[in-house]
Amino acid sequence: MVGACRSPVKTPADHHIPGGLGVSRPHAVQGAGAAASGGDTVVAWVGEIALTEEDLARQAARAHRVGVAPTTPAARQTLLQNLVRFELLAQEADRRGLMQDPEVLHVARQQAVAKLIQDEVGRASDPARITDADVQRFHDEKLEHMFTRPAAVRVIDLALRDEREARRLWAIARQLAPSDEQGFVALVLAHGADPHLTKTKGDRGFVDETSVLPKALVRAALSLSKPGEVSDPVPTEDGYVHLLRLQARRAPVVQGLREAEPAIRQQIERERRDRAIEALVERLGTMNKVRFAAKRD
Repeated sequence: MVGACRSPVKTPADHHIPGGLGVSRPHAVQGAGAAASGGDTVVAWVGEIALTEEDLARQAARAHRVGVAPTTPAARQTLLQNLVRFELLAQEADRRGLMQDPEVLHVARQQAVAKLIQDEVGRASDPARITDADVQRFHDEKLEHMFTRPAAVRVIDLALRDEREARRLWAIARQLAPSDEQGFVALVLAHGADPHLTKTKGDRGFVDETSVLPKALVRAALSLSKPGEVSDPVPTEDGYVHLLRLQARRAPVVQGLREAEPAIRQQIERERRDRAIEALVERLGTMNKVRFAAKRD
């Protein structure tokens, strides 16, 4: 439920709301459609609090930003009803002293900090200030790290515990035809010592240089060149000896500038925003003496 910003009306007293927003009370209640101080037209009263056209316009703008702009008289009336509902609840919260609740004050401070950051760093991270040259530079600098999918191979892995057994089965696997994938799977199901690999019929999926596998296993997998080729036995630190059979190879894939541009612009915006926030905090730190209490044993 969205809330109204209470408009200033000439009053004898103001309530205090976290964040410094005043809730004004008029001397006398006038009918809806009257002008509040400052000339703004009042559209509703909730108790002694005026809700004005300015409040309504402000809430309409907020609704527009989230894609629910009131474009019909009925939608405008619904928006006004929501403002009234919020005001009723806000006044009751005020009467109960909740405006000074520590959690409410904390949320208000968080919102104030968010507004400060937006005001201070909004220009630095403005998407409109990201040029095509900025995008090209980012793509070139991060090409290998962010926009290139490395070469990969898909292998079936027969993991054994005994090296002699591995040598025996290696000789059998080498005799299989390159197209006889099921023959190798049968060896995995009959002799495999790794329950996980047995469950997946030995399928390791695609393996590349970034895979979280023993390095010796990755090197052996990437060294295979033709489908059906079987590696020499590969011992690993976990006590297994592996036989790998190549299913397929996948060439490196480079994401072009046009395809990557939306993500690049978002990343540049985030990085500029983060740098601007850090610069702001550093500047504030030099203006305000920060001291830490001595650590007690």
